[in-house]
Amino acid sequence: MLKLSFPIDAQVDSSYLEEKNAQAQNHQELIYSPINSLTELDYWSAAKTFTQAKYLALSMLPIQEIAIQVAYDAMLAAQVCRNKQYTYRKSWLKNNRYKKYGPTKALLHKNQLVQNFVYREIEKYEKYTEGDFNQPINSQLLEDLLKNFILSEENLIIRYIKFLIQMAEDNSANAVLATTKLIYKYRTIDVAEIYTRLHGDGPVDNYFSKRKGEFIRRLEERFQSLINQDILKVVVGNKREKYFQGQEIFDDKWSNLVKQTFNSFIPWGTNCLPKHSKGSFIDSLFSWFKDIFSEDQKKILSIHTLFCPNCFNSLVKELNLASPEKQLALPTFNLSKISKEKSLPMSSFNYQDPITEKTEIRNILNRLHSENLRREQLINSGIKNIFITNNDLKILDLDLSKDRNASISIKDDFLTSKNILKIYSIDRQGDLLFATVVLNKHDRSSINIFNEQKFSLLEGKQNIFLLAKYIEDNENSHYLLKIKYRENLLEETALFWHEYSSIMQSVWLK
Repeated sequence: MLKLSFPIDAQVDSSYLEEKNAQAQNHQELIYSPINSLTELDYWSAAKTFTQAKYLALSMLPIQEIAIQVAYDAMLAAQVCRNKQYTYRKSWLKNNRYKKYGPTKALLHKNQLVQNFVYREIEKYEKYTEGDFNQPINSQLLEDLLKNFILSEENLIIRYIKFLIQMAEDNSANAVLATTKLIYKYRTIDVAEIYTRLHGDGPVDNYFSKRKGEFIRRLEERFQSLINQDILKVVVGNKREKYFQGQEIFDDKWSNLVKQTFNSFIPWGTNCLPKHSKGSFIDSLFSWFKDIFSEDQKKILSIHTLFCPNCFNSLVKELNLASPEKQLALPTFNLSKISKEKSLPMSSFNYQDPITEKTEIRNILNRLHSENLRREQLINSGIKNIFITNNDLKILDLDLSKDRNASISIKDDFLTSKNILKIYSIDRQGDLLFATVVLNKHDRSSINIFNEQKFSLLEGKQNIFLLAKYIEDNENSHYLLKIKYRENLLEETALFWHEYSSIMQSVWLK
């Protein structure tokens, strides 16, 4: 039986909301300090998780209605996520105990998973404001708000940084690349030194040059609408390397905005290195990592060190490298062709009083609880139909009473920036989400490890499995997805072991 991943606590602390509202006086400066420790995440209520998610969404797209919807969708998707969780990692380690290399991504806490989903769920709304009106918004009110939203260079810089963090996919090596090569512009030898200090060993040969090209390609596809409008321009250098116009020079114009943005994107539940009166920052960091047993926590804290302006400044200073402000090299977004006639109603930017926000949170928690009850009832009564979406577009429809197996091939470019599969069924109230899967094709260092991933979408009397295999081809790379459905698998297993024990008993008696 599926259980709610977050404790329902509708008793929202008014002082907490007042503190958040005070921090949100300016929608471009939504910054909050890292939580004291990872263990504190275990004590977050659903109300606090939702509030954090909403304000994170507001920092990227300052429209109240959009932020509420994004926070709700992120919490719902995280509740039913079928990978990036401890049960999935334990299963993988058990089946691959003799592999030389393990998973390269950090395993997220359930509340950090919500933060991760906020980045993904808000993307379609961002693209809509950029002129891509093919995004599945499914709400006339939200469409009207998005059409009237005025883009600014600050908005686009925040989205650029956010998408790099999203592409890093909780991989500390990718986070090094995104931060030091595509936001700041450090020499490769300096980037390798930063990597070594955080990971204890050096990067693979040509790791950053190979991965940088892949990141640029994905950035092109993400911001294709802006490129088509000449708002963002791609430049090819003398060595045929690609970069965006503006990144050929250092410019500290947006240094404060970048600091504010990184502060907002620090992984939830991580804190800065405790101050020591003796010893260097790097030595203290090494000692701190040495005392941490969990490899996942080490990776998450490495990511914190890269994203936190104070920690990153301390790191590069001790390595005798230039300060991040002097190495800043961001794309230039030319918004001169954007119409200035449209304007967003100011009511969308107003921040709510604690009473209104408490009511809003209760409504959201009730919706989440209702969704959970619907899933339980549907599973108990039996699921008859499912359909799968990617990028919120339907890619497969399956009638379980007729078909027990199905497969579909998805092209590489179709899974560019948002690799989330959502599996739905239908009850009397309509579509019902009961599983999500995050596909990780772009982690090249783990393609061989996860060449064919298996996810259990449903367990119990009915069993639904998803097999995802990445097939790499220079001309036609794609994912091959297979759905396998089984009924009464537990009864069949019990019957098998009963027959097996009977046979072995008879052999022993003979």
